[in-house]
Amino acid sequence: QQAADGTATILLVLPPDPAGQKWGWLLEQMPSALQGVQVHHHDPADRNQSGYVASSEGGERLYLNRLVSEADTIVTVGLICFDRELGIRGTSSALFPGLSDRETQQRTGFVPGQLADVSVELRRGLIDELGWLTGTQFTVQAVPGAAGVLQVLAGSPEQVLERGRLLCEELWELGSDARAEAVLAAVDSGPSGWSTLGRALENLSEVVEQGGRLIVVCDVEVPEGPAMQILRRTQDPENLVRPLQRDPLEDSRQAIQVIEACQRARVYLLSRLPAETVEELGMIPLSSEAELQKLLATLDTVWLLSGAQYLRCVD
Repeated sequence: QQAADGTATILLVLPPDPAGQKWGWLLEQMPSALQGVQVHHHDPADRNQSGYVASSEGGERLYLNRLVSEADTIVTVGLICFDRELGIRGTSSALFPGLSDRETQQRTGFVPGQLADVSVELRRGLIDELGWLTGTQFTVQAVPGAAGVLQVLAGSPEQVLERGRLLCEELWELGSDARAEAVLAAVDSGPSGWSTLGRALENLSEVVEQGGRLIVVCDVEVPEGPAMQILRRTQDPENLVRPLQRDPLEDSRQAIQVIEACQRARVYLLSRLPAETVEELGMIPLSSEAELQKLLATLDTVWLLSGAQYLRCVD
């Protein structure tokens, strides 16, 4: 934002942190040149934080955090990757729905864990329309690779998103014509924890054959969300799916992803979680690399996959 005296203020507006840590891990890694940047944490529940942007072509009144809606220049920063809810995540999805208010999220069917029955194309279309309505003309996006960041793209949102899409298709699309008897996947859950692991399990379920084995190496914390707590206590996880879909909780999607992966295959997890916790979630705990090696020795063929949270299976 530019002041009357010609000076400019750089604001970093962050959506809610799925890990509940106010992006501490991110802010700690900011280079010294950016230490003076003002940081604002958006709260969708606080309507006073949001300001009117415009109405969509379909007549929806759209709101964003006031610091964004009233900014002179907007630069979106984020990650381009496949996403089951949006088709492709990146560019203007850094703005919406995360930086909107809860009422707008509900009206447009974008409440986390409670997505309305709206097509992927319509969801992505509304996001791109909002980016255009805000006048966003520049974006910086990272494309994930198998061992970190593959490329960083910068430029107009349309060109960056298209280039990122092509890179994702080249690296992360996997044909679904063949299924694996067993898959070994290392998943870097990062600060998103079970959100990332859940996406990986959902994607891996499309790769493994029915009754096969999913062997996952992932360092996650004990899940604290309400849906995962219900899952840990239930004796019949299959019957949880419909209630969690009908009356979703904040982490319903992760719980459903775990349940459905365990219905598809035998899921083994090598982590630092207590074995009892892993078993309560319906998975089989592996306590050491030695146990992992012993399991692998019993299998004839194993697919090795990394970055499973970014995969997309295509026909």
